Amino acid sequence: MIEVKAFGTSNRGFELWLETTQIQQAQRNPQFYVYLVENVRQGDPALFSVRVLGGDRLARLIANAKEHRYFTVPWPVADYDSCPRELDG
Repeated sequence: MIEVKAFGTSNRGFELWLETTQIQQAQRNPQFYVYLVENVRQGDPALFSVRVLGGDRLARLIANAKEHRYFTVPWPVADYDSCPRELDG
């Protein structure tokens, strides 16, 4: 099983965000891998870079995972479309 994460630039030095189900799958399934595709924002696939996390390396990283909780806020298209593009005054 492979999870693919894409980043606009390099993710070097930043945290890797994984969903709860992805952490659980990585803990149970020794054939679970995370493929990180970086530098996609610039648009040229020849300049993308790939990093592959799996096995002992992924297990070691997940052992240090910190759970975070957050909220998602629905943002309907009509509200998005009518939202101001700058602060007034």
